[in-house]
Amino acid sequence: SSNAEMVTTNSVDVEAEVGDFIQYEFVDDSFILGIANAIDEEKYLRYEDKQGGNLRMEITTKGETLHEGETVDFIAVEMSWHQSFTLIFDDLMDDDDGKEDMVEVDYSLVSEIWDLDASYFSTANNTAIKDGMTMIINFNMTINQYEDQTIYWSSSIEKTTTDFIDQEGIEPSTYEVGSLWSITTTNRISGTERTRDCWDGDCEDWVTEEIDEETTVTQNSEVVGEKSLTTPAGTFQVLEIKETEDGEDPGNYTLNYLDDTGLPVALKMYTEDTMTMNVQLESYKISGLGSLDADGSDIVEEGLPSIPFILSLMTVAFVAVRVAGRQS
Repeated sequence: SSNAEMVTTNSVDVEAEVGDFIQYEFVDDSFILGIANAIDEEKYLRYEDKQGGNLRMEITTKGETLHEGETVDFIAVEMSWHQSFTLIFDDLMDDDDGKEDMVEVDYSLVSEIWDLDASYFSTANNTAIKDGMTMIINFNMTINQYEDQTIYWSSSIEKTTTDFIDQEGIEPSTYEVGSLWSITTTNRISGTERTRDCWDGDCEDWVTEEIDEETTVTQNSEVVGEKSLTTPAGTFQVLEIKETEDGEDPGNYTLNYLDDTGLPVALKMYTEDTMTMNVQLESYKISGLGSLDADGSDIVEEGLPSIPFILSLMTVAFVAVRVAGRQS
């Protein structure tokens, strides 16, 4: 549109290096409240002892690999996230003892995505070929019942590899209010999920389930507006991009916020129109472009390309939130 006030482009070509990173912080307690409400929304009182919570994406490896019979360059990007907290409930088991019950939650996620484009931040249509993810969720529940106390512990360890089989659709070369596009991807997910329950130290055997499924997902994106956002990294004028998936409830969507250089400044996730994740830019370092610390020093002056690939990394966190809610 010739009347667009803000336009973001993907045309800059930059060679990023091992050690470059983007780091985000959680703005509020949406994730914690989502877990608490999934356990028992009516009896939830408060949370305590929150630790961790930063979401970090960092280039860990550059090299060569075989893909479809050819030797190609690749970049490995690791996304890591760890958070723990204690949820307090009022009489969780309905035993009318008037005592508070506790659920200690420890959640960790490490995902490594391989991308064929060795410059990492260089083009709009990067080709991701593999995503290896390990997700560990531990629930340690203390249930008070009159004079008795029961300790229940549950652990889930999921290790999966996602092979990216096919992609249809093209990202636009520029973004502005009104831009629309759709991308359909077909992936094969394989791996295992191991679960175990313990009551007062008496643990059951681990139960292992094999994971082997092929999924095809169409993601629809629309630039819905412009706004100003203030984060620990500064104040940014951003485009707001709404993403939905075919077949999903209309209340399930994500909002991504990009400044005019293409930097992902913030991200929000909604499930049934309730916010379940809210993160914003804290700091970053990208060779050839510069760095920005949480105190606002060393501000990058050039743009970040490859917006779709950066955002695709962050969607891994969305999946993790939904799975964590189901595990509870």
